Amino acid sequence: RRIALSLIAAVVMLGGLYAFTVSPDPVAGRFGQTMRDLTGSDGRLPLWGDAARSAAAFAATGSGLLAFEQVFPALRTHEDPQLRTHAHNDYIELAAEMGLPGLVLALFLLARFLRDAARGASRHAGGGEEPLVRGCALGGIAAAAALAFHSFFDFNLHVPANLLTLALVCALALPAPRIFLNHGPQR
Repeated sequence: RRIALSLIAAVVMLGGLYAFTVSPDPVAGRFGQTMRDLTGSDGRLPLWGDAARSAAAFAATGSGLLAFEQVFPALRTHEDPQLRTHAHNDYIELAAEMGLPGLVLALFLLARFLRDAARGASRHAGGGEEPLVRGCALGGIAAAAALAFHSFFDFNLHVPANLLTLALVCALALPAPRIFLNHGPQR
C-alpha cells in the first residue's frame, strides 16, 4: 500500500513538473478560447438557455428522441449562424427530447448504478480477498462519474463508441461480485 501511494505521489509530482516546463501561452490561450466558446453570443450558455426553454415547452412528453435538430430552430431566441444538432449538454437535451420523465428515469438509473457499484466495491474493501471485484466496481464508478460530468458540457452519449463503452463498463462493474465470487444475487 505504501508503495502504491509513493508511486501515485511520484506520478503527480512528475506531472506537475512537466506542467511547469511547458510554455504557459498555449495553455492560457486554450482556456481563453474555452471561455469565449462558453460565454460568447453564439456560445454554449445561450444555447443551453434556449435548449432549456425547449425542454420546458415539452416537459411532459418531450419532443421525441433525436428531434432536437428539427425542434430547436423554431424555439431559439438568439441568432446563431451555426446549425445546432445537439444542445452540448446531455441532460438538457434528454429533457428536451424525452421530457422530465425521461430525464428522471436516466438520473435514477445512473444513481442506481453508482449505488450498486459502490456496494460491490465496499463489500470487498475490508478483506481484500478479491481485489479484482473491487477494482471493477471502482473503475465503473470512476468511468460513469467522468462521463456524467463531461455530459454537462457535451453530447457524449450520442457518440456510439462512448455509449457502448459505458454499457460495457457498467456490465463489468455490476455483476462482478456474482461472477467472481459465485455468491448468487447480491442483496
